[in-house]
This record gives sequence, C-alpha cells and structure tokens, in this order.
Amino acid sequence: MILRTLFLAAALLAATPLAYGRTFDNCDAESDFDLTLHPNRLELTREDGDDYPLRVELVDGRLWLDNREQRLTPQDRARLLRFEAEVRALAPQVRDIAIQGVGIAVDAIGIVIAELGGDGSKMDELRRDLDRLARQWTQRMSTTQTTRNWRTDEHEKAIGKIVAQMVPAIAGELASSAVRAALSGDEKKLAEIEARAKRMEHEIEARIERRADRLEVAAKALCPRIEELDRIDNALALRLPDRRRLNLIEMDND
Repeated sequence: MILRTLFLAAALLAATPLAYGRTFDNCDAESDFDLTLHPNRLELTREDGDDYPLRVELVDGRLWLDNREQRLTPQDRARLLRFEAEVRALAPQVRDIAIQGVGIAVDAIGIVIAELGGDGSKMDELRRDLDRLARQWTQRMSTTQTTRNWRTDEHEKAIGKIVAQMVPAIAGELASSAVRAALSGDEKKLAEIEARAKRMEHEIEARIERRADRLEVAAKALCPRIEELDRIDNALALRLPDRRRLNLIEMDND
C-alpha cells in the first residue's frame, strides 16, 4: 500500500539529522561527545556528570580537559593537530550528506501528497508545512556549527505531526474515490485507482532506494577517514587520572 511508503519516507526524514550528530552508523563508530566547531578551537562536550572529562578543547595541538590544560608530548601535539584538521575537513561533507537525506525524504512525501492527496485546502496546508519544515532543517544544517542543535526530538515531533494529519487525509481521498467508483459500478475506474496506488508505491520506493543507496555510498566513503580519527585518538600517549584513554571516538572493533 502507498501509505507504507509514506511511513518509510517519514522515518527517513525523522532520522536524517542524526547523520551529522553523535553516531556514524555506517562506520560502526560513535562518540559520547557533542562537537562544536569554533573559528579557533574544537569543543567536545557531554552531559553525563559522572564522566571525566565533560569538556574537551583542542586548540592548535594543545588540549584542555575541563578547563585545565594538559601537558603533552610533542608527538601527541602533532597527533592532535592532525585530529583537528581532519575533523574540520570532514564536517562539511557530513553536513552535505545530512542535507541530501532530508531532500530524499521530503521529495518522497511531497510526491505522495501531490499524486494521491487531492487538491483540498487541508492538503495544501500540509504541503506548506512540509516545505517550511524542509527549509528550516536545511537552513539549520547549512549553518550550525554544533551537533547539540540536533540532539532534541524537535524534528521527530514535527514530522510526526504532519504524518499524523497526512495519513488519514490521503487514505480518505483514496477511499472516497474507490467508494464512488464501486457505487457507480465503474470497475475500470476502480482498477485504475488500485493500479495508480501500486505504481506510486513502486516508483517512490525505487526513487528513495536509488538515492538512498547513493547517499550510503557517499557516507561509507568517509569511513576510512573516521577510522583514521579513531587511530589518532588511540595513539595518544595521554592518559586520564584513572589511566583510561581519552576516547573521543570509539569503533566497534576497538
């Protein structure tokens, strides 16, 4: 049923901003820290009050943990310089992947609305809401310098509200057309409605799958660079007071 495709697109749209956030699922990598890019430093923070450090700052190969500068070997300073440079180089590419992901999902939902949602004022309102939401997210992703902006559930609530209104409206439009065709005995019209729904489902699923596959390839292409960040992190001679590594990034194979 075409509504299943709508839910698929909605799920993709709700999840997309996380691509720029805390977890790189395609690379089996994650971080406990949120990242903020400042012109002169990188700042990584986390909220768990039981962990140390809660705040990490990197400035030209120098390192602060919870506002205290650390004594580093020359080798560690060189490693951190590489880490900073690679993070800054990666950030715009990860952001672009996230923006493309929003575009895929919004386009899919927009096709459903346009083709099956009818021309009523309610659907016009939903189209405007979807367009506004897409603009807001794209603007946020294009300009934000911190992953903290994407840690709220604001986007899930927003898309959930639109889908909650969209599903019954589209279902009602399809049902109404089908009932009219059935009551009039117009079997040809009824078959056309069913065929149209099936065509739309296949078309949208194919379009989502093709573009999502390309996006996944682009995301996976970044994995070696994310793995390099992990290697730099693991190579640091610096140890925390309890002898643990700093672990800014963790890979599943660590």
